[in-house]
Amino acid sequence: MAKTSFTVDTIVKKSTAIDNPPAKAPSKPAPTKSSSIDMTYVMSYKKDTPGTYVYASDDPDAFVNQVYVRKGGMPDGALKMITITVR
Repeated sequence: MAKTSFTVDTIVKKSTAIDNPPAKAPSKPAPTKSSSIDMTYVMSYKKDTPGTYVYASDDPDAFVNQVYVRKGGMPDGALKMITITVR
């Protein structure tokens, strides 16, 4: 079985107020393929839990539709949007 890795890239600076969710992401961000097996998804901030920030894709058919990121990995707070690349 091939190993799957995830890369999280910042594409928008953090929200100034977590209590105000970000504006809706661009309509249905389609996955892009940088090679025959790479898939990239834009995910927007949805909520936070006691130890994580939750990001979700607006595309219900996305291969990756929800990601939980540890708060310790983002010491400056939640970002409005992130990019996930699946290799």
